[in-house]
Amino acid sequence: RNLEDAIRIKTWLREKNAKRVVIVGGGFIGLEMSEALAAAGIQTTIIHKDPLPANRWDAALSKMMLEELQVNGVEFAANAAALTIEKGGKALLTVTTDQGEYEGDLVLLAIGVRPDASLAKAAGLKIGPSGAIAVNFAQQTSLANVYAAGDCCESFHRVSRRWVNIPLGDIANKQGRVAGRNIGGKPLTFDGIVGAQSFRLFNLECAATGLSEKEA
Repeated sequence: RNLEDAIRIKTWLREKNAKRVVIVGGGFIGLEMSEALAAAGIQTTIIHKDPLPANRWDAALSKMMLEELQVNGVEFAANAAALTIEKGGKALLTVTTDQGEYEGDLVLLAIGVRPDASLAKAAGLKIGPSGAIAVNFAQQTSLANVYAAGDCCESFHRVSRRWVNIPLGDIANKQGRVAGRNIGGKPLTFDGIVGAQSFRLFNLECAATGLSEKEA
């Protein structure tokens, strides 16, 4: 989730001389973690509930990601749902899925996030169809003097023309600046997003914007 987590994981792997790591989730975070682990010489397995990684993207690009994982020695367990994580076995932990068992010295969960709007809901704020806090272009909620920004609230998607929840750092950063300006009496609007996302997977540069075929 943050730099402190990364340092703690890296330190633990070194001190325990870890040989195998299992990652549950094949989205951006899971893929980036697999690259870092493989580069450190650690046997890495990704367990993913869908047939291809980063399933929000078009299949052609997701297939290229899968090939890049395989070329670099990362095992990809497709169509597998993690059921339990237990201590014991040949390694420290065993992940049982509906497709079999996978052992590792460490298990990392990269299964995505959901907006926690419970406090906002209790305060009477409007919650959008995505389950996140509904805001306007000034980051103002349904209560005049209450603003929201970040992963807990919605953004206007300029391609689909819908309010959506996409928890990415650059979006949260822009929303926070807009909310702060408006609270401080310096009006500013956040006009929305276009779904732009990018990351690197070993030697593959991945980038997309707009809508996938499925979303369109």
